[in-house]
Amino acid sequence: MLQRRAGLRAHQRDRARPAARSARRAARGTTWRAGCTGSARMHEGPVFAIVSRAIEVAGVAIIVVGIVIACAQFAQHVVAHRPDAYGELRRALGRSLLLGLELLVAADIVSTVALEPTFESLGVLAILVVIRTFLSWALELETEGRWPWQRRGRAEQHSAPGWVSAGDAAARS
Repeated sequence: MLQRRAGLRAHQRDRARPAARSARRAARGTTWRAGCTGSARMHEGPVFAIVSRAIEVAGVAIIVVGIVIACAQFAQHVVAHRPDAYGELRRALGRSLLLGLELLVAADIVSTVALEPTFESLGVLAILVVIRTFLSWALELETEGRWPWQRRGRAEQHSAPGWVSAGDAAARS
């Protein structure tokens, strides 16, 4: 009888204070938010943190491996007395940096959107994306000799394997 009265009192208190009821439900993991239970939403944070960290590690690994490979190729080119060894080194480093920076931007987006979606973190993300985008454009200008939005030259467009222009096909016939 005492337990029943205590239960009734708790129920009456819950009607008067809905926050207390939702706090107890949250502690049990029975609240519904965006289709997930409270306990399921608690596990999303660590999953997105792991995914974000994995993307960051992949980006850094690509940069490091790219630097090692570029330096090894540079050493081979210097030993072979190739005239454009330095240019090849710069292009190889630029390519690995571009790919690594793209992955780092992706990791920042995942961590900001999924883990801490505040206006402050969104502002930091915007600044990071602008800086890394500018770095990517500068690296592409260094490696390709043109801005990303500029068209490739006619000779570069037709240098793809298997490409035969109409003029070349007519000349071969």
